[in-house]
Amino acid sequence: MKTDDGVIIFVETTGIRTAPREVLTRLAKGEDVSPSKYYMRTSAKMEVESGSKYDWINKSVIIST
Repeated sequence: MKTDDGVIIFVETTGIRTAPREVLTRLAKGEDVSPSKYYMRTSAKMEVESGSKYDWINKSVIIST
């Protein structure tokens, strides 16, 4: 991605989402589904040129549920 000030950030994500077939079908249709009906975890690792104001990103792993 590219920030508003022109810095390019490389983003690599991985994760898993699992649920019963009927829940996955509803999600695929864009329906609202309670998060309690499925399991989802993702993580993202980002890289940016060393020395930029975003250098802290190089030392972070972002986890989401």
